Amino acid sequence: MTPLSYAASRGHESIVSLLLDAGANPDVKDENGRAPMSAAAAAAAAAASYNSIVALLLE
Repeated sequence: MTPLSYAASRGHESIVSLLLDAGANPDVKDENGRAPMSAAAAAAAAAASYNSIVALLLE
């Protein structure tokens, strides 16, 4: 996983911004063929899923 993908997948906005400002390429894919945008989208989808599960458990 690239540093940019890692930061994006963990929701570290300030680090993503820092890496992009330093010249990180947002189109470079990691060893699994995923770009940082894919990593961020997967993390967001997982977070949404967890929110739904927590809501179900609180009912």
